[in-house]
Amino acid sequence: MDVVKNICLKSLKRRAMEETKKSIFFFSSLVLLVLFTSPAIAEECGCNGCHGNPPIAGNKFGGPDGLVVYPLTGATSAGAHAKHVPSTTGALQNDRCYVCHVNGMPYSPVCGNNQLQIGFGGSGSRYDGKRLNAPYSYEATGGTAITTGGTAQCSNLYCHSNGAGGTNNVALSGTPPLYDSRSIAPGTSPSWTSSGPLGCNFCHGYPPSYLTNNFKSNSHLIFEHQQTCNYCHYGTSADGATITNQANHANGIYNVQPDPSAAFNGTPVNFAYSYDPGGGRCSTVSCHPGAASMVWGNFNEFVAPLFPRNGSQCFEMIFDNVQFATPTDPPYAYYWDFGDGTIGNGFPASHIYGSAGPFTVILTGRDKDYHPFSKAVTVSPQGINAAPVVSKTLSLKKYTLTITDASYDPDCNACGHTGNGKIEITWDGVNKTTDTAVDLCSPSGKVYSRTYPTATANYSLKYNVTDNAGSLVATTNAISLPGPITISGKVTHANGTAYPNVTVYLFKAGGTAQTSAITDANGNYTLSRTWLFDCYDVGPVATGFTPTRQYNICDISSNVNFVGP
Repeated sequence: MDVVKNICLKSLKRRAMEETKKSIFFFSSLVLLVLFTSPAIAEECGCNGCHGNPPIAGNKFGGPDGLVVYPLTGATSAGAHAKHVPSTTGALQNDRCYVCHVNGMPYSPVCGNNQLQIGFGGSGSRYDGKRLNAPYSYEATGGTAITTGGTAQCSNLYCHSNGAGGTNNVALSGTPPLYDSRSIAPGTSPSWTSSGPLGCNFCHGYPPSYLTNNFKSNSHLIFEHQQTCNYCHYGTSADGATITNQANHANGIYNVQPDPSAAFNGTPVNFAYSYDPGGGRCSTVSCHPGAASMVWGNFNEFVAPLFPRNGSQCFEMIFDNVQFATPTDPPYAYYWDFGDGTIGNGFPASHIYGSAGPFTVILTGRDKDYHPFSKAVTVSPQGINAAPVVSKTLSLKKYTLTITDASYDPDCNACGHTGNGKIEITWDGVNKTTDTAVDLCSPSGKVYSRTYPTATANYSLKYNVTDNAGSLVATTNAISLPGPITISGKVTHANGTAYPNVTVYLFKAGGTAQTSAITDANGNYTLSRTWLFDCYDVGPVATGFTPTRQYNICDISSNVNFVGP
């Protein structure tokens, strides 16, 4: 116990020399903290008193740069503090603490609430700590998730990523998306207890030396651009050698600002930068001949010629063949200007035009890392015509055939088509009827008729409908001219039993009787007569029958029944 007391007293003496205005009560309380391993209150806590600000050496107990005496929390190493902060102390040092201890140390350290505040200030960041001795624990702050698996790994940190993603800049114009919506890129999950120096090259190179067609390619490697950082990033580094604005460094934003005092070839450096997720654009650049504007970056996304094809609908074009030459960087976002005042997005794409054009279609888009690409193609949509629909009703009376037309064209006014259609009728292989003034936009109800010779015969009726785009649909019907007329039926009593010996007559429609027949024992009869008239009447010449007579039987074969008393 004497060894512990001596070590602690040495630590307290050093603190007394630094803070001579502290009271004797303060030192006494801190002695009790060390001797009895119980936490102090917040007002009595000072970083250097136990482990230094920050703790940068893991092999020293107590003092200005080592761990706390007999590590109360369970920590056995100072970890990577030496990599992340300089050895200086004071206000600048404390500001650096807040980078990884958001809303926490050094001003609200573990001695105030027995917790180690871990907060990297980026949503989605994680820290997997060691298990701590009671009553100490981790307190997650600043959107950081804490686990205690013991690996001591930090993960999903922007400053340990490749830098692609997480930018909050917004472009003022251009093809959407105008901002980089990606979350901060996952880091390499470094261990807090790993070793090795950390410099500019660890994250992005000095200067950032991404190659052509790299996912984060840019123009840093151009010889004339290899100036000190302050030339173009004055808001982050005012001298080109040190980070003079910590808030602008590794913050996920491209802070681009010319140095007002810098000059290139005797000309003051001046330009305007417009962010774009594919690299951005520098305009009115004083260093360029004629203050020319240039795109920042040199990623060459080559799109092969487009191969659009006609769809199944009228004036429809389908775009389902877009090829990229190497290097490729999928997935891609596609934006279409169809050339007729309409736009679209996605792949594959289809579009229905109002005419045959031609139209100039422009495809623009972004690859996985938001590098832009563009390609144009001229299309002449085809008017794919819908065939007419043939519909008609046939009526044969004696030797006269009547056709009532109900045909129509489903796209009579589409695909640029206008005007009437045509109906052609070949009645018997020789005689024809042609109507070239048929409005097929709706069923016309037009009627066509022909009287065949007065002889029993069979004919082939050909019926063709042509729409206003020249599409023809042909149909064929067999027509059988009538032989003798045949009318049959049954006569029954009111109770449903057969009624034999009833005379049933066949009359000329509205005229005299032509022939007759008598019902048999089952009440059945059949009348037959050569076809002399267009229509006939039939019925018994007696009272009490229902119906008394069936009028205007015009079909070649009919069935008529009667009910008697």
